[in-house]
Amino acid sequence: MEPPPNGYARMADMVGQYPETAIFSRFARLNAKNLLYMQAELVQMEYELDTVAFEDSQGDDPNRRSFQAYVYNMKKARGPDSLQWRMVLEIRQRLKEYNETLLQHVKLYKLNAPSVHDLKMVRNWIEMPEGGNHFLRAREAKVFNSPDLVSLHIKAKDPFTRWMCKKATPCFHRILGRFFKNTIGGDEESGLVHYNDATLLGIARILSILVSALLPSVSVVVLYFVDRLIDRLAVIMGFSVTFSVSLALFTSARRVDIFAASAAFASVQVIFVGSTTPASI
Repeated sequence: MEPPPNGYARMADMVGQYPETAIFSRFARLNAKNLLYMQAELVQMEYELDTVAFEDSQGDDPNRRSFQAYVYNMKKARGPDSLQWRMVLEIRQRLKEYNETLLQHVKLYKLNAPSVHDLKMVRNWIEMPEGGNHFLRAREAKVFNSPDLVSLHIKAKDPFTRWMCKKATPCFHRILGRFFKNTIGGDEESGLVHYNDATLLGIARILSILVSALLPSVSVVVLYFVDRLIDRLAVIMGFSVTFSVSLALFTSARRVDIFAASAAFASVQVIFVGSTTPASI
């Protein structure tokens, strides 16, 4: 299989195959300027419409004076009398464009910034002779050095999975993975490697399930072998804190959910303590 062409075509091939590299400019300044221009245009159009509406309401023509209370007459007006309705239609179209742009802007700002690891990988690929080979020129070469970047790749929400993707995986590759992990398909010359997101998410899910299964059991076993009541209370506090931290790390639960689950976990431990009679307290 022949390698893809150089330049943007080759980079597009990599981005299409590996979503982690789908990093683009947000153009925040340009988008903001566009919104400001649209806003200014609407402000002027609103002023002009108010002026025409006032003139119609104060004029000698009874039909035009009725426009302020009877839109039907305004719609049916012809010739010079139709100015106010034509302005309404023009503003309606401009408002639609403005509102759509405004909502697009909201969605744009909800996109996450690229991770340091993903951005570094893209920059390295662009500079590598075996990759992009510095194909970007002039102003285009500055795009990926700007802080105004977004990633289209949907990232894991829980901190533990993000840590696995950003920190653990690169560390694993440096120590062990580089000995058996093949380079990405279609761009073998670049030397870049790819770890499947589904595999990483699966590993994170298995570890979180193990923690969720073992933590309650371990707490009960420890409490069983602790006799003094004060020591048991200390154990309950320790495991409750561990449970709360685990929820925060391994899940994307809200704070209110973490509070509720931690209270329930502590209650189970208290019930166990109350239902057992230690040899000596």
